[in-house]
Amino acid sequence: MAHEPASDSEQRTEHSFYNFIDGHLRELRWTAYSLAGLGVFLVLRRVKATTKFTHVSNIPKHFFSKNYRLQGKVRNVSECGQLLVEHVPIIRLNLFTSDAESNHLLAVNVAGVSVTPEAVQWLRRTAQDQSVWFRLLQANDASVDCDVLLKLVITPFLFYLTLSLLHIYL
Repeated sequence: MAHEPASDSEQRTEHSFYNFIDGHLRELRWTAYSLAGLGVFLVLRRVKATTKFTHVSNIPKHFFSKNYRLQGKVRNVSECGQLLVEHVPIIRLNLFTSDAESNHLLAVNVAGVSVTPEAVQWLRRTAQDQSVWFRLLQANDASVDCDVLLKLVITPFLFYLTLSLLHIYL
């Protein structure tokens, strides 16, 4: 089986194709980078990586069915034991946030716990202005039921203690 030489028109077509690639290499690279950037943007938008949830209705339903964990900062503890949490998105874009938006806090109930007045005082002393992780379990009208994880630093030893408020102290 001998290799047949390509015809003259095939060689010209191949030559013009390679010339086009060589002449437009920069544009082709930027097109590839742009498409990759667009893909990353669409993925981040789909998973709501930059969205700051300010109300229960903003949180997608599938976040609850998959028990996603969100991060936030406890800004206050209500009299009934709800943690008023400022949600912190995965990626913070300060370009599009306003101060009015930061005043809206998520009401987080510690799931499965009946909070006593002593527990409310303990939560105020312990959790106020602390970062927490909360696993979404169920949405109510104005609040969410969550398993809340609080990381405490015990200062003499700089020892981190992670508390699941569902299982400990309440």
